Amino acid sequence: MQKGSVNKVVLVGHLGGDPETRFTPSGAAVANFNLATNESWKDANGDFQDKTEWHRCLMFGKSAELAGHLLKKGQLVFTEGKLQKLKTRLTMRIYLFKTFSNFFQINLQSTSK
Repeated sequence: MQKGSVNKVVLVGHLGGDPETRFTPSGAAVANFNLATNESWKDANGDFQDKTEWHRCLMFGKSAELAGHLLKKGQLVFTEGKLQKLKTRLTMRIYLFKTFSNFFQINLQSTSK
């Protein structure tokens, strides 16, 4: 076991759609949702640039059930979990990174006025 390493992801962003919730044959809930995070900066010409990054998130268990009931498209959500690389079913070497979330929070209040 490697010591001194951490795999923790914290995301705050807006939901791209309602979570897709399903249940495994054993009855465990699984929820998938996409979260958009935005970054803004001023380029060399003094113009503002924006970049949106999309994150695929996956939840299991009671958190997944709650996410399916409470989360709606466009909501600002805080979630934390771990990053995991999954191989796609294609023959090419393409990897999909998903955030395995174990916690979420909604009703975040903006500090800007």
